[in-house]
Amino acid sequence: MLFKIADIGIELQFDCAKLAELFKSFKVTQTNVDLSYSLLIGTPTAQNDCEWVDTPECKIALYNFGYDCFLKDEQYVNSLSLRENGQNLKATIYINSYDEQSEEFIDEIFDVMKFAFYTALQNQNKIAVHSCSIVYRDRAILFAANSGVGKSTHAQYWQECFGIDIFNGDVTVIGFEDDTPTCYAIPWCGSSNMYMTANCQLGAICFLQRGEKNSFVLLNYFDSVLATAKFCFTNNLTPQGIDHNVSLAEQICKVIPSCRILVQNDKSAAIYAKKQIDYLLSEHL
Repeated sequence: MLFKIADIGIELQFDCAKLAELFKSFKVTQTNVDLSYSLLIGTPTAQNDCEWVDTPECKIALYNFGYDCFLKDEQYVNSLSLRENGQNLKATIYINSYDEQSEEFIDEIFDVMKFAFYTALQNQNKIAVHSCSIVYRDRAILFAANSGVGKSTHAQYWQECFGIDIFNGDVTVIGFEDDTPTCYAIPWCGSSNMYMTANCQLGAICFLQRGEKNSFVLLNYFDSVLATAKFCFTNNLTPQGIDHNVSLAEQICKVIPSCRILVQNDKSAAIYAKKQIDYLLSEHL
């Protein structure tokens, strides 16, 4: 099965109807394959020439040619191996057992696939930003924030007050189309189940913080770059990955305005933020 997501050609080398259903809006009949996925029962063995990185969710063996990611708390998926061959990537998902009828099994497979996808994004000079994004005035507006701040809630207030569409409820992929910063539709959207299937030109990046009253600060170029790179989901475990995120953030922030908005947890925050974003767009469109 072939899919095209954010201009990345993807091949599923195993049959799983319920998983394929999650990608149905991105199915194509032919494409150059940039990233392939296979499924194996078992566990990979880490090679000796690796650098170990330990995170709360997984332990990663990094190589010059890819990585082995050993997950800590999943029931079905125990690891993901990624191997690079030039611009082509081969991802192998290792599982403890196969149960296509289990929703948890499908969710775990779907979730772990995004990590290999993020590597493919970097190969094509794109980044994935942890953000809830909306479409307003034909532009994607990103609300980036730490977990728990309420970026999805803030976007829902926009929906209730102004009838806007949610572009993606959890992650926004950004790249360039003909020198224009563009947000790409992807099916990974956290627990929000909200995403669009058409790309959209990027309009502004807003970094949300919780506040006792609504307030707004326009960020300078340096602070915009640092804030954007901070919220990248794309590889930030290696110096090369961090450099990529910062470099693309620099390109984006040269042409796209960024701001920090302190918001209350109510609809007044959406009304206030809209006024500020109207100002940003009027100055930069």
